[in-house]
Amino acid sequence: MKKMNLHYTCIITFVCLLAILILSSCTGTDPSSNRFSKSQWTLIGPYDESQRDSCPLFYEDLFSASGGESTISKTGLPDGMKNIIHVTAKNGTVDLTRAYPGKSWAVAYAYLEFEGNGEECFFRMGSDDGLRVWINGVLVVDDHSHRALDSNSNSFSSVLKNGTNRILVKVCQGEEAWEFSLRDTTREEHEAFLSASGGINLSISSRSHFIGGDDSLTFSVLANHAPLTDIPFSYHAYDSVGNAITSGTASLGESITIPLPSHKIEYIHLKIEADPAGIDTAGGRLGQKKTETLFFTGDPDAVLASYSSKARAAAGVLTSSPKWTGLDADEQKQIEDVAPTLLYLADMIDKKLQSTAVNEDKQVYAVSYVNDILNAMEEGPGALLHLTGYRQMAYRSHIDDSIQPYSLYLPESYSSDRKYSLAVMLHGYSGNDFDYGNTLASLMPEDFIIVSVFGRGDLYYQSAGEQDVLDVMDRIIGRYSVDENRVYLTGSSMGGLGTWRIGSLYADRFAAIAPYCGWNGYDILENLGNMKTYIVHGTADQTVPIKFEKNCAKKLKEMGYDVSFVEIENGSHNAWTEWSAVYPPETLLDIFRSAERNPSPARLAATIPQVRYGRHYWITVNELDTSGELTVPAYTSKTPYDSFYPPHPAPGRFEANCSDDGSITIRTKRINALSIDLKTAGTDSRQIKKITIDETSVDVPTGADILHLAKQNDNTWGIDTGYGENGLPIHEGGGIADLFTKPLIIVYGTQDRESARLLESAARGLADWSPIYEFPLGMKTGIYQVKSDTELTDEDMSTHNLILFGTPEENLISKQFSDAFEPYYSGGNIYAGGRSYTRNGLCVTLPNPKAPGRIIGYIDCSSFLDSAEAAKQYFFEFQFRLRNCYINELMGYPTFCPDVFVMTPHPFRDEWAGWVDRNWENLMIPFT
Repeated sequence: MKKMNLHYTCIITFVCLLAILILSSCTGTDPSSNRFSKSQWTLIGPYDESQRDSCPLFYEDLFSASGGESTISKTGLPDGMKNIIHVTAKNGTVDLTRAYPGKSWAVAYAYLEFEGNGEECFFRMGSDDGLRVWINGVLVVDDHSHRALDSNSNSFSSVLKNGTNRILVKVCQGEEAWEFSLRDTTREEHEAFLSASGGINLSISSRSHFIGGDDSLTFSVLANHAPLTDIPFSYHAYDSVGNAITSGTASLGESITIPLPSHKIEYIHLKIEADPAGIDTAGGRLGQKKTETLFFTGDPDAVLASYSSKARAAAGVLTSSPKWTGLDADEQKQIEDVAPTLLYLADMIDKKLQSTAVNEDKQVYAVSYVNDILNAMEEGPGALLHLTGYRQMAYRSHIDDSIQPYSLYLPESYSSDRKYSLAVMLHGYSGNDFDYGNTLASLMPEDFIIVSVFGRGDLYYQSAGEQDVLDVMDRIIGRYSVDENRVYLTGSSMGGLGTWRIGSLYADRFAAIAPYCGWNGYDILENLGNMKTYIVHGTADQTVPIKFEKNCAKKLKEMGYDVSFVEIENGSHNAWTEWSAVYPPETLLDIFRSAERNPSPARLAATIPQVRYGRHYWITVNELDTSGELTVPAYTSKTPYDSFYPPHPAPGRFEANCSDDGSITIRTKRINALSIDLKTAGTDSRQIKKITIDETSVDVPTGADILHLAKQNDNTWGIDTGYGENGLPIHEGGGIADLFTKPLIIVYGTQDRESARLLESAARGLADWSPIYEFPLGMKTGIYQVKSDTELTDEDMSTHNLILFGTPEENLISKQFSDAFEPYYSGGNIYAGGRSYTRNGLCVTLPNPKAPGRIIGYIDCSSFLDSAEAAKQYFFEFQFRLRNCYINELMGYPTFCPDVFVMTPHPFRDEWAGWVDRNWENLMIPFT
């Protein structure tokens, strides 16, 4: 399979480019001005973690037998220290990967002595991954982040001693690169860094959240990523039943030790709040004024296992106990996500989630949330219905029965008696819903509900990732008191792309969108005509060039739309932090507050790429004309995937105007059928008497609220008399790709011994979208169900869409629908478009005649794939077509699969293709 191997090589090339784009460092420095450019460092280690995906050694003092980390950084390395090697920095960077090749999930130290003159000096550091730094016995950086090296990640100051000074650096390692950098900087550059760090957050630093049998707890409070000092704060410690243990005041960076009670307690609840005077001193740079955490007195494994068990047991009670199952329908709807949330938190505690979603801090947060839910359950349904604040949540997806996370902020004063705005947030590549959502949730607005969506990880908010955004939005709007005219969408980087994409495709759902350092194409921008668009991008962004969003802003302004484009001068890809240094973070909420959706705009203009995206305010497109010439959306950047993008029919387009006199005028292009919601189009549908569409006049039937129109045989428009009468599922226009956003089971045939293994490999290759080392983009939670033809039940068929691998001779389920596939075969070969194909595959999408409302995807592939390994590889690549995975403007456009196509050895190219109409009939064949 030479063609497929070449294509796989291109995928790997693309991954390399993607890694460079997404994970690249920001600003370089001049090594000649750095006194640490060629420093001679002493490395100590490495120290291996006991298990992968965890970094407990990062906070364990591994020098305790020699006096401790702080002491060594003050007095120097003791004689006889073991596991020492000496290395020389290169341009200020120490490469631990070279010193310890092949090492993963470990920590190491680096020690250096240098001269000082008694003055305050300023430093910049970066690391891959987490970083702790002591200078002369004082902890100055504590930043547990899994990240790529950026030499500007951390900025701090220290008053050096006259003569010899000592610095101890501790760096943890996850996988791949392992390094850190150190350089001098100036007071001005340090203060500029602080000014640019509008989202500095408080963090509680300690050896561990598990203090075991100790009789005291030692901690300090820091501000990352730009340490601030001389800012006072108050602390309050409580035991596990809420009794006060102690309280006091201190300053950031100060080490605090509090004694533990003599009586047995399960945990200590520590709350921190910055002093108002200190907040003023910080110049408004603190994005988070409060923080809290738990410290446990028992054995870590026992504590975590206990709470995991409690969470799973409570989830079972919620779904089986009459106390909860007997609630009325509205109350059931309110608590529907609590049981999945408990199971998700239990998986987090047990480290069963994707590695980037779990660390010790997250485990402790999970325990805290479980504890809150358990306490609310003891109080009763009322308490469970009103869990306010910012919390990790989860729901069970109808697509694959997986548990999908989202994070929700509910104002402390939430009441169903008033309406709230809703801000929907989309994280960037390799991010997660909880951390990103906290950027707005930490502001604790009383007039907003904030939901941050996971989007199944790194799917670029396409396919199931897109559906996840819609499903979470629907849950929040249906469950809480949301003003649907005040729903807003924002995201950064990959989330910026998602903001453009979902905002354009579902424009009638939002009052405003705000993409930060995102990118998009131009083909569907006109859909944004009735909302506010606020764009932020750094002029020096090396990850996503500013040109994409600058061109989008230009196009929107040319169309006369409400758009604001904020360029951050010399700004990097960290657009939110750099923007919030100029504008207080609350500014974004104020921008949203200024925008209100008009659900009934008089004028509409929309580009409709597929029927799935056919709804636009009061017009819904039901069928596109796909018989024209095949096209590819406009784009400028070049990637290895450009030549693989499958051409598809041009989108439909319409313009509509509802006049004061009660008439509606519509002009269409490449549209065969549409519906008009007369109630939404006019304040009083009874006033709408006449509709003119493409020069055809249509009288509105008396009492009609919705009018369904379709092109007639003479190409004029008339009433669509058959609308909705056939009981068929809606034809969304994306072919087999549409099945992956709905309940789905992939079924492989077992009836032919020679092809059975191949078909199973093909099915499993298509079902698993999780990231792999070679291609780190995909679903971090969930996998599509796979069953054999002998395992599928009647209930499965009635409740799921099906993808059938194998011909009627190979698959028992395909055999039940052989009459539907027969027209595509002749003489034992695939037959389409008037010709026969002998070494190709076939893909057909059609309604399931045995299950009303369900769809079947049929794939015949054993004739052109010669092994199970080739089949698995082919459909692993085919999935990227289904989720339109292109790192340029094409990513903003929906993926396309024909309803019927003849497959080739190249997963992105078809030998022949056609689309059916809205009734799943009359195959329309585009020009090739």
